Amino acid sequence: MFITSCERPIDSDYMDDGIPPSAPMGLGVYYASDGTIEIVWRTNPEKDVSHYLIERSIGDTSSFTILVSTYSDYFIDDSLDYDKLYFYRIRAVDQTSLQSPFSSIVSARPVNRYKPQTPEGLLVLGRNWDTKQIYTAWKISYETDISHYLLFRSNTSEFTPDSSNIIATLNGFEYYDTSASILNSTYYYKLLAVDKGGLRSDVPAEGADVILSKPEPVFPADNSVIPVSFRFNIKAVGRPCTYKLVVQSSPAYGEIWSISFFSDEVNDTIEVQPGLYYLEYGRRYYWQVFSYTGSEVVPNSASEVRSFILRRN
Repeated sequence: MFITSCERPIDSDYMDDGIPPSAPMGLGVYYASDGTIEIVWRTNPEKDVSHYLIERSIGDTSSFTILVSTYSDYFIDDSLDYDKLYFYRIRAVDQTSLQSPFSSIVSARPVNRYKPQTPEGLLVLGRNWDTKQIYTAWKISYETDISHYLLFRSNTSEFTPDSSNIIATLNGFEYYDTSASILNSTYYYKLLAVDKGGLRSDVPAEGADVILSKPEPVFPADNSVIPVSFRFNIKAVGRPCTYKLVVQSSPAYGEIWSISFFSDEVNDTIEVQPGLYYLEYGRRYYWQVFSYTGSEVVPNSASEVRSFILRRN
């Protein structure tokens, strides 16, 4: 149920007249479709009306119950059954809790007319961390009659989603695809929304990413003592990508210096000039290399951590 309202200002000079408000007028159905009904009415003329009580009955007019109170002149009722008939009536309540007579009764059936909106914000991120996987996420739809999402995957771009390439039926907004595990291979994804009536959304633009192999720290070797005049050597991953080399004071945190760069080298050695003015002789440092594809924040893969100590030449 979706409720939107704004508080009616209270008249500080109000004097109780002992007269209930008049019955609200102009009650009507503004919208009824796809599990949602919106009703509207005219604001009462009395200045002492504080709110309205919304009542609903399902199937007939014999079982009205109070749904909610609101200060607004409209009400949106959602997450309803497509095939049921819903009846509504309202009454006004003043500042002394006197209630008006009921309004007229209106009814509507929120049938399944329109297919869902195309899902937005499909995010696809390859990850070679503890496990190899593709992480997918998307924006949750504001539509209240969404039943589930269908996620499709292919090894080729601009593919047609069908029963042969569906990989998951989902109710949430993210999915970890652990069956996509071939390193340096691009995976393509598409997502459809399905409503409770079985109508499917249009196909959005596809998202894609690759699970990269891990960059390999070559030099300095682990636990090595090296001269100050050195360059980092890294074995590149199996696809061109962006890298970030980080030097830290401990294996897990304490960044001292870092550099980000793009390289189109594939499985070859990359040399990186260190920022020596950040480093001291005789102190142990830890270094690690990250690779990035679909995100500049979340790494695709990460190397092992290596340590070294600087000595004078």
